[in-house]
Amino acid sequence: MRRRGPSDAASLEERVREAMQRRAPRAVHPMELVHVLRMGRDGRALVEEALERMRARGEARMLPGGRYRLTDGRGRRAWPTLRGVLTRHPRGFGFVTADDGGPDVFVPPTAMGAALHGDRVEVELRTRGPRREGIVRAVLERRGRALAGVVRRARGGFWVQPCDPRQPEAMAVVGDLPEGIDEGELVRAEIATDEAAVGFVPPVRVVEAIGRAGELGAELRALLVDAGVEEAFAPEVLAEAEALPDHVTQADRAGREDLTHVDFVTIDPVDARDHDDAVWAERLDDGSFHVRVAVADVAHYVRPGSALDAEAARRGCSVYLPDRVLPMLPRALSAAMASLLPGEDRLALVVDVVVDARGRPRRPRFYEAVIRSRARLTYEQVACVLEPREGLGHAGEAEAWHERLLALRAVSDVLVAARRRRGALELDLPEAKVVLGPDGEPVDVLRARAEPSVRRAYGVIEDLMVLANELVAAELERRAVPFVYRVHDEPDPARLEGFAQLARALGLLSARADPADPLRLQAIVRRASGKPAAETLAYLLLRSLPQAVYAVDNRGHYGLASRCYTHFTSPIRRYPDLCVHRALKNVLGGRTSRSESAREALRAVAAAATRAERRAMELERAVVDLYRARRMQAYLGRRIEGFVGGVGPYGITVTLEAPFVEVRVPMGTLGHGAEPDEWGIALVWPGTGQRLSLGERVLVRIDAVDLTRREVVGTLVRPRAIADGPHPPSRGRRWRATTAAGHGGDAKRARAHRRQTRRGAADRR
Repeated sequence: MRRRGPSDAASLEERVREAMQRRAPRAVHPMELVHVLRMGRDGRALVEEALERMRARGEARMLPGGRYRLTDGRGRRAWPTLRGVLTRHPRGFGFVTADDGGPDVFVPPTAMGAALHGDRVEVELRTRGPRREGIVRAVLERRGRALAGVVRRARGGFWVQPCDPRQPEAMAVVGDLPEGIDEGELVRAEIATDEAAVGFVPPVRVVEAIGRAGELGAELRALLVDAGVEEAFAPEVLAEAEALPDHVTQADRAGREDLTHVDFVTIDPVDARDHDDAVWAERLDDGSFHVRVAVADVAHYVRPGSALDAEAARRGCSVYLPDRVLPMLPRALSAAMASLLPGEDRLALVVDVVVDARGRPRRPRFYEAVIRSRARLTYEQVACVLEPREGLGHAGEAEAWHERLLALRAVSDVLVAARRRRGALELDLPEAKVVLGPDGEPVDVLRARAEPSVRRAYGVIEDLMVLANELVAAELERRAVPFVYRVHDEPDPARLEGFAQLARALGLLSARADPADPLRLQAIVRRASGKPAAETLAYLLLRSLPQAVYAVDNRGHYGLASRCYTHFTSPIRRYPDLCVHRALKNVLGGRTSRSESAREALRAVAAAATRAERRAMELERAVVDLYRARRMQAYLGRRIEGFVGGVGPYGITVTLEAPFVEVRVPMGTLGHGAEPDEWGIALVWPGTGQRLSLGERVLVRIDAVDLTRREVVGTLVRPRAIADGPHPPSRGRRWRATTAAGHGGDAKRARAHRRQTRRGAADRR
């Protein structure tokens, strides 16, 4: 046997240390390590030698029974550590999105150390299992230097008060302020030290003025600075995109199926700037359907190691704002050769499958092709064809595709029915759409997809995309190649209890039923549809569920009730989809790699993509809220009707329909003694029997708008709006609600509702 040298011993010690780290703080026996490291019968002596060397240096401790535990070098127990990115909450605690793809790690306020929101940190785990909690031990990399804040003068110097409430309240300014900047100015600042692990809030250097706090343009620029997103691409990235051919070459066609004769169509929003996918379907004689989903072959143009690839990986995804798109790839590529434009030959990856009448896929095929889309349709046009109604506009060129669109909807119907049978959740939550005028000012805020027929048109495409994603994931898993899954873990029972309490109070869930059963959750949401508390119920359920993430280990997708899922259909705007395309193309070309190094590289990609997705979602939501607040400045002092959309310790939230905006009504303005009930469905005044329930119509006066906080604050004028002009109540007046949540207005049914909720409370006790 070959004699082991010093480098071999060091390598073995490192492997032993990593294996023990994964099992910490549990002690392990040498034979367990031999088994884990696959060292065979002769490995025990080598492992024991490595452990003894580690013990001599104080890195391990021997326990009774011959077991060993890692220590911190001073004889104390060593806890397992992991790395990830910290998201801080304004209340001081935070969560670390871990590189290992597992559940987020909760960090209490006292365990935050010197970490800032967005920093890359090393955290020491203090718990095991799905609910992980830890302590920040080191800041590995700052979140990026730039941040936005307001200049303040205090204690003989200048400070920057960050706009993001998740950052420290004040950061000292070093150096001189640029000329023309004074107190109260909104500025772009940069962290002034490279020392990432210091035990104090780092100082900043003011770089430039952004504008005056409270101005729309300045607040918008501040959000972009804090998010760390950029519009402009580096010259080398643009050069690569512009050097690509402007047509499909003969070399590109080699080895691909020619589907230019197939009548593919794209269906997208009216303002879409790129087109990832095109669809086609026809009904077969036996009642099944032949379906093709073609997705732009972006991977053909964006190669690993290129400047385009590095930039796409860094950005992670496109960001969609009301006034612009911050694309993942330059427009020269994403809007041209990588976009399935009508009448143009384009490269695509195709999912080709037969779907039977029960929604089950049969004989899926995957191949590279050349396609030519026949039409660019909008969801509104498709809605006019499938469910024509007044006010929808005109079908336009979609009318020529009537039969094809009917086949697509029929496929969608059977796919939806199949997903419902297996327990997939369908949460139809409203989203805000900001309408901008020529000057960039918001002129209205609407409910997106408010028309049911338009929502149905969106659903047709979404159902086909889910089908393609599932089939690609199943194929790659069957081939045992590493790729990026889209996973959605089961809900935490403790977080689900709030939703369950509301469902029980509304009579939608029995006291002893398991709320985590997907089929039961689906039934609750469907039965609540149309009731006043339906939206609140859906929001509670959404908050009870963990966020979906990208991972290299398959944990299934709870929300879709899917055993195996990925993202494949949007490679223009999501980097994980581009990686999945590469994995599928490698399989089709016989170039599969199952190495552990490839898996670890994808693990880093998955973690970075999850972080980029969350950053984009936060920015998109913040910008929409900013425009909503700006729109409500025109309503200051006015009364406007809405309904109670939320109840909590803070007071209530009133949801306005036109414009579609939420108004916070503080608890202090609602009269003495008001408090939320135990189910969070009503505001009650104990001892009076008076309550204000979710879904009740109210009149609210708009008192204040804060653009920096993106918040609208109002005062309740009257709980029930009347057409002849409401009269404001006196201060402290309490109201008796005549509508119980989820029920009609007559007193008899309200009394029955109260009896039912009392019985539910008794059952829980």
